[in-house]
Amino acid sequence: MSYKVFGWLNVFLLGIQLLPYLLVLLNKHVFHTKNETYRTIIKGLRKYHKHTAVLFVISSLIHGYMALFGVIRLHTGTILFASIVLTVIVGYGFYKRKKKELLNVHKVMALVVVALFLVHFFVPNFVFYLQRALNP
Repeated sequence: MSYKVFGWLNVFLLGIQLLPYLLVLLNKHVFHTKNETYRTIIKGLRKYHKHTAVLFVISSLIHGYMALFGVIRLHTGTILFASIVLTVIVGYGFYKRKKKELLNVHKVMALVVVALFLVHFFVPNFVFYLQRALNP
């Protein structure tokens, strides 16, 4: 299997991870529905949120290992992976301790993951370009 397959799997898993929060946000600001089917979908997605997070970490690790040929180096993907792992750790902390502050940090970290994903997807060699610009 190609690292690209794992890359697209990661895009799918990231979407699944974000969907419960996005659906709640859309309902709060746009739909204003109390439709039971809508709520059931959100509950179903939340039920598997932890499972897909673990799959996301594993798949991201495999993708990075394959893409970099097993050589760990500073890359947008490495930074993205670190932020994914940190987001999962904070999410697990919230799950265990139920502290609202951890949930807020988890949400902010999710936004960081999305921003880093966009950089990784559109400018994967950004770190290399930055290094060259700073060290001419």
